[in-house]
Amino acid sequence: MLTRPKVPCFNIAQIPLFCLTSPSPQLLTPPPTPPPTPPPTPPPSPKTTTTTTTPPPPTPTPPPPLRTPPAAPPPLRTTPAPPPPPPPTQPKRRIHRRDRE
Repeated sequence: MLTRPKVPCFNIAQIPLFCLTSPSPQLLTPPPTPPPTPPPTPPPSPKTTTTTTTPPPPTPTPPPPLRTPPAAPPPLRTTPAPPPPPPPTQPKRRIHRRDRE
C-alpha cells in the first residue's frame, strides 16, 4: 500500500490580501505627487497695451426636476359595473379518428 507524503495545506484566510494582489510592496504606496506649480505669467510688455475683458460666467441653468409630479388619480366610476360574462359553455368534444369507426 502506497502512502503519499503529507503535504501541508495552507488556509487562504491566513494569507494577507496584499500578498495575493500585488507582486511588490512598492505598488502599495502611492507615488508622491509633486506640489502643483502655477504656470509662469509672462511679464507685460510696455509696447503693447491690450485690454482683455473676460466674459461673465454663464448663468447656471436650473437642473430639470428629478421627479415628475404624480398624475391626477382617475375619477371614481359612477356607472354600474358591466355584468360578468356568462360562464363558458361546455366545448364540443372532438371525435378522434379511432372513435369514428
